[in-house]
Amino acid sequence: MNIRSKLALGLSISTVMVSAPFRQTWPFLVWILTALPLVWMLFLRRWRMAGFYVLILFISYIDRIPALVSFTSHMPWPILLFLTIVRQVAPGFAIGLLIIRTTSISEYINGLSRMHIPAGFTLATSVIFRFFPTIRAENAGIKRALRMRRLTGLKALRHPLQFFNYRLTPLLLSTAGIGDELSMASLCRGLSTSRERTSYESDRLRFYDWIIIVLSGLLIIFWLITLLVTKRK
Repeated sequence: MNIRSKLALGLSISTVMVSAPFRQTWPFLVWILTALPLVWMLFLRRWRMAGFYVLILFISYIDRIPALVSFTSHMPWPILLFLTIVRQVAPGFAIGLLIIRTTSISEYINGLSRMHIPAGFTLATSVIFRFFPTIRAENAGIKRALRMRRLTGLKALRHPLQFFNYRLTPLLLSTAGIGDELSMASLCRGLSTSRERTSYESDRLRFYDWIIIVLSGLLIIFWLITLLVTKRK
């Protein structure tokens, strides 16, 4: 998939899924859009990510399961509100995570430049684009260090304050420096230059990319029509 079709899909799903009138009017379409990230994960063979996504959906829809009504009816309203928010943002968040995992920086910058997006926006978002994978690698290093010191498992449960101190404090300190390092790396690579950049990445839109872009546009139009009809009622 081209980055432009990925962005069109992500923006359309993130927009319509948080709309209460759209979810109430078209529940079947909401289910299709909710399952779309799962299909993409299975197609990419991201089994662990797909299982985690299914688990999140199951927890968020636990108050809608008829067999668990006797249990969920006694849940406090803040928890029910949190589950509702998770239901609405989970598909868009999953699509965004897939876009980050399946798109390189060069492909992202080349795609946005072809869309005539300002260079300042492209530079800022490219830093964010690399921020989360870098934090993930940093977190994996901290986890290995804790494992070497045997501060995992039952020992972490016995000393939770010590565990969070050794886990969160280095992560927060490294987070503060990673943003500056990524910004300087982007400037060194010439991402802030006003000259037209060349790229080895192929930016040709294929037939299925055009289908995704058209369907995403139709979804936004469908959402706008639903809002107008709901307001008139």
